[in-house]
Amino acid sequence: MSGTAELAGVHDCRQQGSLAAAWVTLVAGVDEQTVREAMMPPDWAVLQKVLNLPIEEQTDWFTREVVGQKHCVKGVS
Repeated sequence: MSGTAELAGVHDCRQQGSLAAAWVTLVAGVDEQTVREAMMPPDWAVLQKVLNLPIEEQTDWFTREVVGQKHCVKGVS
């Protein structure tokens, strides 16, 4: 995630637990069951919608999420 953020000129807050982090974890090959069990059901439902998109749309979504830094909590880094 940090590499994608830095390429876009954004300093990543490096906080874990976001939907983008879960997506990249799955893309990296971590077992789906493991990722699902670590997530809240509503978050998993959102991620499922993303995973059903064509791969190009998934990567566009990931880039928007990381660059937007919506997963960052102010004051935590």
